[in-house]
Amino acid sequence: MPGHLTPWYDEEAIADLRDIGMLVVDGPPKATGPAARYPAVPLLADRFAARCCIVVDDTARPDDRAVVSRWAEQLPDFEVRDLPLEKGAAVLHRA
Repeated sequence: MPGHLTPWYDEEAIADLRDIGMLVVDGPPKATGPAARYPAVPLLADRFAARCCIVVDDTARPDDRAVVSRWAEQLPDFEVRDLPLEKGAAVLHRA
């Protein structure tokens, strides 16, 4: 992704995705680099279905929590709810 220095998944592998109703974000791992999970929403947002749910794991980590905050700003029509799990989790939902 331009402007994002941390490696992400092969964008060719997601090229044909459309009408994404649920996105589970549990990678790339933190060791990949800063804000490793961030590209998921900028790269896929225009492919989200009208009703969409994004589930993010490990939000107890400050870096992943910051990524969710950035996504919330980019997706103003989504509600964000934190889940009290051991490593933290969040759900961003548009009904």
